[in-house]
Amino acid sequence: MPEVYAAMDLFLLPSWEEPFGRNTLEAMSMGKPMIGTNSGGTPEQIIDNMTGLLVPPKDSDALAKAAITMLNDKKKALEMGLAARKMVAELYSIEAHTKQIQDLYSTTLKN
Repeated sequence: MPEVYAAMDLFLLPSWEEPFGRNTLEAMSMGKPMIGTNSGGTPEQIIDNMTGLLVPPKDSDALAKAAITMLNDKKKALEMGLAARKMVAELYSIEAHTKQIQDLYSTTLKN
């Protein structure tokens, strides 16, 4: 999939109800600007106007408008893609996950 993500200018996630998509994190890790629906776990991954844009579910007009906006503002798209990549590294990397588990064990053992 890295080749597929590398070929994208923009990643769209038009799911109506996405629990927590791994493909979103994969695209974010590749520094892709995101557009997703404001439903399910997507707002936990895409921070509106920071790592991407959120639109209402089942609203194809809003999705298209957001995509056109993003494609017309290359600077903002690049900034969002970089912010997305940073967020994935800080919150969802193996190192971050390992630290979260270690912190949980430490807290549990202290109690």
